[in-house]
Amino acid sequence: MRFLISEVMPGTMVKVKVIRDGKERVFPVVIGDLARAQVPEHQILIKDNRFLEGATVADLSPATRETMEVDAKVQGVMVIDVANNSAAARTGLKPGDVILSINSRNTRNLKEFEQVIGTLKGVKMSISIYREGMVMTMTIIR
Repeated sequence: MRFLISEVMPGTMVKVKVIRDGKERVFPVVIGDLARAQVPEHQILIKDNRFLEGATVADLSPATRETMEVDAKVQGVMVIDVANNSAAARTGLKPGDVILSINSRNTRNLKEFEQVIGTLKGVKMSISIYREGMVMTMTIIR
């Protein structure tokens, strides 16, 4: 889809067809300018982690909450990007996911997140994420 969007001039309105819950809906969308897109001020690229390496995460800002339709009660760090063929991709993370906790320890902000991943040991990790209005918990063994 991003390749199709890259062919459209910023400011152009297009119709986007979405299928959700088996129902087709069409939304008018104005294509933005990537250079002007709001980039989170504080974000980290995860390195040297057998489960999450290759993911970029950031604090969940009010603007991001609104854009991504994340409820105000949801507390976590948002996955901004996931490198292809990375540990994070194999874990199942996707851009837009909100990491709520790892091994039952909250990750409400980048500071907590960094503390939690800094203590990860062993070959097993449990991660709870918020994705498209649902909370999922996965256990990963590597």
